[in-house]
Amino acid sequence: MVLHCCSRRALETLSFYILFGFGFTSVCLADQRPNVLLIFSDDQGMGDVSCYGGDIPTPNIDSIAADGVKFTQFYAASSICTPSRYGLLTGRFAHRSRDQLTGALMFMSASHRDRGIRNGEQTYVSELNEAGYSTHLVGKWHLGHGDKAFWPTAHGFDSFYGHTGGCVDFFTCRYGSIPDWYRNEKLIHPVGYATDLITKEALSILAQTAGSVERPAATDRSRVRRTPWYLHVSYNAPHFGKGWDALSGEPVNVMQPKPSDLVQVQVDGTQIRKDYAAKVIGMDRSIGQLLSALDRTGQSNNTIVIFMSDHGATQEYGGDNGGLRGAKATLFEGGIRVPCVVRWPKVIEAGTISNAVASALDWYPTLARVTGTKGSKSNLDGQLI
Repeated sequence: MVLHCCSRRALETLSFYILFGFGFTSVCLADQRPNVLLIFSDDQGMGDVSCYGGDIPTPNIDSIAADGVKFTQFYAASSICTPSRYGLLTGRFAHRSRDQLTGALMFMSASHRDRGIRNGEQTYVSELNEAGYSTHLVGKWHLGHGDKAFWPTAHGFDSFYGHTGGCVDFFTCRYGSIPDWYRNEKLIHPVGYATDLITKEALSILAQTAGSVERPAATDRSRVRRTPWYLHVSYNAPHFGKGWDALSGEPVNVMQPKPSDLVQVQVDGTQIRKDYAAKVIGMDRSIGQLLSALDRTGQSNNTIVIFMSDHGATQEYGGDNGGLRGAKATLFEGGIRVPCVVRWPKVIEAGTISNAVASALDWYPTLARVTGTKGSKSNLDGQLI
């Protein structure tokens, strides 16, 4: 049974603990651990998703809420990119990191090339990988771009396709004039729009996971199981792009909507708001493609789908925090309170609304619980959702 709209955190926490716990038990009995698709947007506020009252249509994000749970008081691990991502993956606040990753790592700063997530700073992805999950990151990293010891392939991900810096030119896949797009640790030069490239790669991975199986041990040939997977789709949208001013020889922040998405925008407001809305619309369409791929490949029922933003938005670049005070880079509600919707068919009751206070830090222990990994319970700041 799911308790709806309870005002007391204890009751809501108990409700979701029971919900996830029973789901985990049933999955274990079927000997088929759940897959996890985590979709992470960038600089998207509470007023930028239509199921939260926003004026930008996001039907595919909304469908996750309709098929599962919508959190009304969900908080990012930080109001800035790098510490937010550190908190999500490690379950610990960024001030505990060895390199004090409490601010954004700047791609062109020489001093920032020697900082990032360090060996020994455990991520839940590493634990999933050690437990037999195939693990993949597509899109933005922003937890270290110098030494390869900082890279996602050193922190639990079997594969990486995307950019290491905080933002990217959506049309050239460069940080200003500097190439920053990789397949694993090899620099590549893809052709296409960044959101579309990320989506295409994620779809390719989903097609591969649909056919993957775990070979039985020589002593037990009666059972063949699908290999569970974790796919982290980290869009840079609707964050501004990092263009290049040839006259000044400097990188510039510029909104870079895809023209075909821009013509679909019907929201009122400034041009920067329309540009921002176009990037949200394109990302939402991509999310719809990922959800359709799960259906098409028969993986929907055994996949937990999580959508959330890394922190709040800024009006300067077209974002809307839904009337909350503050914005990105502040600790007011507008900086850290973010949209988060989750579905897990046959486990999470469709149309659930949770008023529980929850955080990105909580995904580490919660995913450990539902996937059967050990979880580093002794040093986590997060708790079970």
